[in-house]
Amino acid sequence: MTSSDDFLELCAGQYRAQISLFGGGLWSLTFAGKPLVVTPPLPHQGLSQVSPVPFAAGCLLAPWPNRVDGGHFTFQGETYQLEINEPARHNAIHGFVRERPWQLDPETSDNPAAVRLTLEMEPQPGWPWGLKYVMNWSLDATQGLRGELRVSNLSAAPCPFGFGWHPYLSAGGASLDECTLSISVGNNLVLDSTRNLPTGLEQPADTVLGQARPVALHSLWLDHAFRAQPETDGRVRAALCRADGLGTELSAGPWCRWLQIYSADPAHQQAFPGVRDGRALAVEPMTCPPNALNRNQDLLVLASGESRSFTFGLRALNAARS
Repeated sequence: MTSSDDFLELCAGQYRAQISLFGGGLWSLTFAGKPLVVTPPLPHQGLSQVSPVPFAAGCLLAPWPNRVDGGHFTFQGETYQLEINEPARHNAIHGFVRERPWQLDPETSDNPAAVRLTLEMEPQPGWPWGLKYVMNWSLDATQGLRGELRVSNLSAAPCPFGFGWHPYLSAGGASLDECTLSISVGNNLVLDSTRNLPTGLEQPADTVLGQARPVALHSLWLDHAFRAQPETDGRVRAALCRADGLGTELSAGPWCRWLQIYSADPAHQQAFPGVRDGRALAVEPMTCPPNALNRNQDLLVLASGESRSFTFGLRALNAARS
């Protein structure tokens, strides 16, 4: 591992990754010099002064992913109010850890292909539970990037919890309009058009994605939550590829119950910075759907002292090895 003020750099075979100490997430990943994720331009002041990371690119989302309606929720008879950090929609979004500096575990500082980061968070306004996070990132020359987040409840009381990851996939830098998305999902959880919160309705995924698989992304705009459908090995996968088969595959463990799929798009006043046409696709594995703290849908509860782990990763796809 090598380091700079902004990144910890990992390498294995033809893979290269940059991990950010600010937020503990993935900043960049390449294979044979080609990008597997879309990365916004690095601000001149560096990542440590940027809060939050633009478009939550590569961020870890905890202790909840996605949105909380009005920032308030009730758990075990007590009502809590979180900070509203999505003011245009009056929501609390994506938790705390993406906006905190993480600590490097010195025991991994000499490993060129792996790093361990830690974050111990005291209770926050609207969140009276202390949590410890341990994030292991590693690269393998044949398997690509692997992440494992371990969270422990340091509080004396049970703690609600949700987790997600927010990478923007890239097929070697190809325009999104030239790519397809291979994904197996169940119903789409219908979100309202103004605040992106669940309406309580579900509809078949084909209503949003069409019937063809893989899904052609040309001019397609998405900001939708889907039930994840794991493959026979229990893992959830999604692959973004260009026409010649080059691309990237995301995978997540059985903990992944939901996928939020979002396309940054200038036609919707949300152009991804530094991308020629402004379009980029996030495929976000999540333990729970939007507003789970209020809907109590697939919400995890950590007992005092309990720990949970979540594994996920990315690898390169090509015509010779897919």
